[in-house]
Amino acid sequence: MMQPGPQRHGKSQNVLAGWACSCPMFCTICCACWLFITYVSLIPFVQWASYGLLYAGDHYHEKGPCTEFGFKAFDGGDLLGLRCHYGAQKVPAQQRSVIVFGGNAMDMYDSAQHMPMMLPAGESWQVFSMSMPGLQYAGGRDVPTSPTEAIQEALALLAHVNTETGQPAAIFGWSLGSSLAAGLAAHADQEHIACLMMGNPFSSFRELAVKLTMGIAAPYWFFLDEWATADWTARVTAPTMVFSSLKDSLIPVKMHTEVYERAGAPKKMLIERQASHMSFRPFMDAHDAVLDLCSAKLAPQPAPQP
Repeated sequence: MMQPGPQRHGKSQNVLAGWACSCPMFCTICCACWLFITYVSLIPFVQWASYGLLYAGDHYHEKGPCTEFGFKAFDGGDLLGLRCHYGAQKVPAQQRSVIVFGGNAMDMYDSAQHMPMMLPAGESWQVFSMSMPGLQYAGGRDVPTSPTEAIQEALALLAHVNTETGQPAAIFGWSLGSSLAAGLAAHADQEHIACLMMGNPFSSFRELAVKLTMGIAAPYWFFLDEWATADWTARVTAPTMVFSSLKDSLIPVKMHTEVYERAGAPKKMLIERQASHMSFRPFMDAHDAVLDLCSAKLAPQPAPQP
């Protein structure tokens, strides 16, 4: 019986395999290439996941006793807003103006009808709101959601409110809405802002994402929307208030405190309550503090003489 001859390529294969296993540089390059390919391939998934989680959306569309109105974006596009009345019945000239932005799962219909409960009910308020950009929000503009787009639309809303009411407006946001409120206040003429109120703000979304994922999101830092709440708040000189829920299980309490500490306003307040992330009611007893903070620029005009 004939024995099979030696394989001519066996020696070269063994030499190559032995060289690869014994050369640290070769293994390092292979590992680096594999990690880089994995990192790059995950970028679209990370962006998709962060977009879906951050901008959850809300299709609640009951306007109740409120009134829808249209206003113009700075690029000429059409935007939709909501106006509600809250508190005592007074003539429009004696009503105080406030713009409200809710959390990432609240559109303008939710925000304008639920957030005013934290305002002094003995006063008369014109409450204005708009939805975040994006069709996942009822009333939102048909564009991708982003900090830049949201702030530009909020500035257009502020211009509309200032023109219609003839007075500065209080800006009030909660959770993600607090970042939009801070961004609006930072980019607006400070004479048009009566005060800035933020509920359970994060210092920045990138920092929050790293915290919530236990560091997994850190390599994708620059692919996440920033929402630089603390940086924006530092630029605001209007009186500033931070509401902090001490039982917040989503945004670390130390982030609420950081935003407050970095606030650039000469007059600022930190209101803390034993509450969860989206609990408004525990802060309803802070009405006097809200009025004290915001009243300087929100003083109603005298009633017309009969």
